[in-house]
Amino acid sequence: IDEVSCRLMKNEADAAIARGIARAVKAGLARNIGEHVRCSIGIAPNEYLAKVATDLEKPDGLTVIEPQDL
Repeated sequence: IDEVSCRLMKNEADAAIARGIARAVKAGLARNIGEHVRCSIGIAPNEYLAKVATDLEKPDGLTVIEPQDL
């Protein structure tokens, strides 16, 4: 899988909750596939900015761009 995008529900949009979901995804990959498979996750107000956020910390980053950061 090269990349995947998803929209969070309104109750998941808080940055702290979104980070927790991202950490759970990373932990699930490590647990189920192995620690050598890593992913970068970008969280942002729209899909384009999330992709940009993903590219900021490769190969195993977690970057959040919040509306006030724009």
